[in-house]
Amino acid sequence: MASSLLDLYTELKALVRVAEYRDQKKVLSLARRLRRTIGSRRDLHAIKALVLLSEVYDYYGLFRVSGRIAQLGKRILSPKPKPKEARDELAQAKVRLTVAYARSLYRRNRYDDAEALLLECRKYVNEYIRKESFPNLGTLGEIAYTLGRIHRQRQHFLSALREFNTAIESYNDRILRKRKKKAPNLEAE
Repeated sequence: MASSLLDLYTELKALVRVAEYRDQKKVLSLARRLRRTIGSRRDLHAIKALVLLSEVYDYYGLFRVSGRIAQLGKRILSPKPKPKEARDELAQAKVRLTVAYARSLYRRNRYDDAEALLLECRKYVNEYIRKESFPNLGTLGEIAYTLGRIHRQRQHFLSALREFNTAIESYNDRILRKRKKKAPNLEAE
């Protein structure tokens, strides 16, 4: 029986969430099935699945495969949308795919290209997606973390430190917001 893209994505995401990476054969088998199922689809679930696949292959050191999967991210943010059109989950998924592609450039030591793309992503998020109710802290944290890695490789340690701190602050703010959303009457520690 053929599984749907959403079913395969949900199953792979669940494995990754519980850190089941140690069963490489199972994870990569599921990843291959998901990749075949995506085909030429470019809807929200397909883009999110491509992001997840890129992350999975990157985790296992399969950087070329990860880069090929994320390559769509190279051009997915063009043309720029009207601000009201971009504030949604699809726009965020497209940015995350572009960040995955930038990470693949970083893996190939193409630091200038990766940095330029990440800075474009950061600008895009801040101009077109981010708002109080949809702050995109995880995506901004991922951008900052990857920029920090680029600066570290170039031995620009102060810039790396700034980006890593930005990433930590973004992730911390994200978890505090999630906690507050789950239990709005509880004070954050």
